[in-house]
Amino acid sequence: MLRTLTDLLPAGDLAGKDGRGSAKEGSSAPYASVVFDDGGGAARISLSLGRIDPGGESAASMVACPSKALVDFDECRQETLSDGSRYLFVQGYVHDRDRGAKQWRSTLLTPAGVLIDASEYNAPEEKGAAVTRADPPLTPARMKSLVTADEWDPIAAAYQAEAGAPPEEGAGGPGGPSGEKTVAALTGLLPSGLAVTDRGGEPGYAYVVVDDGKGASFVQINVQPGMSDLAGDFAGGTTLPDGTLLRETQDGDPDQKGGAGSVGWTVDTLRPDGLRVVIMAFNAPAQGRDASRAEPALTMAQLKGIVLDPVWTGLG
Repeated sequence: MLRTLTDLLPAGDLAGKDGRGSAKEGSSAPYASVVFDDGGGAARISLSLGRIDPGGESAASMVACPSKALVDFDECRQETLSDGSRYLFVQGYVHDRDRGAKQWRSTLLTPAGVLIDASEYNAPEEKGAAVTRADPPLTPARMKSLVTADEWDPIAAAYQAEAGAPPEEGAGGPGGPSGEKTVAALTGLLPSGLAVTDRGGEPGYAYVVVDDGKGASFVQINVQPGMSDLAGDFAGGTTLPDGTLLRETQDGDPDQKGGAGSVGWTVDTLRPDGLRVVIMAFNAPAQGRDASRAEPALTMAQLKGIVLDPVWTGLG
């Protein structure tokens, strides 16, 4: 992995080399990373191989441009290549545009379910290091060439032969309902008078951006079965007559992403069968963004009504 990555980079100084292979008796995936300097400043570049069901919902989300309600980015491009592979390139940030490094990410998903994912930064480390240059060193075209290079084919083939076919969507754990079902359920439970300006989801998760005429408000929900071991986290909360545990909080900067004036209201529930449903509403149009209104568009009572609705039981 490390030799292939360095061979595919342009001329420059290399430091901070790191790499690993795969393991039959473990969960590690092939990975390589270097600190590269072409004379314009040291920059971390990393690449990993993974496996995923190419027809699954999670795979689709890996190679689709994200909503700006979830991810702060300058530019995003997605395309299907001649061999059927799907490709995504995002010029974004590790945190947000006002703090930390830029992250330019290039992702390739092959028809066989091989995921090649590369990232470069304008700093020698992803987090915690000072920015050394205006932009990451590799151009968008060069990032595409990096993940689509033929040199990865024998490594990917060996990895697949060792690990077997990609896991089917939802395999290997309890999972949650599909993103499509979760989005539909959330939007169906919203109170009247809210315009939905953006929506999306993935297994066990959905978000909407709503506006009641007073400003945009980001709302997200997680639906997670098999979470009985979290019962201790609800100490000090409320136990409902049916045994459901409930906890309500109102926090400033609840996601720790630094939006000025942002507040988040959360209602977290754990049903007796281990199903956790937690909803958060912000007074901002996205996580990490400055407040767009005084309070979230939904009241605590409305949030409570959504998470306690019986629709979530057996949704999967």
